[in-house]
Amino acid sequence: MTNLDHDGLPGVFAHPALIAVTALVKVVRDGGNPDGPEMFDALCERSTLAGVKPCSAVFDRAAEMVGIPYSMELDIYCSRDTRDEARRQYGNLYRNARERC
Repeated sequence: MTNLDHDGLPGVFAHPALIAVTALVKVVRDGGNPDGPEMFDALCERSTLAGVKPCSAVFDRAAEMVGIPYSMELDIYCSRDTRDEARRQYGNLYRNARERC
């Protein structure tokens, strides 16, 4: 069952900010580390409960909000510092490869 509104679009519970906040609350409540792997697991759980597929665009926005954005250059979810460094080092290679496709 998914959380869709009358237009077939993700409903209010599928908003990335709500997914991010509820995941953060779950991690803190469970005594986990918001900077640890528990955060990604909580995001997956909360997004699924909201009817949002993990690794979708809505999920990516929620992950960005809690500090683990998706890096297209590395094809992983990582810290902002790691993502920014990858963009500096590999950004042109990635853009050039996409243009050839």
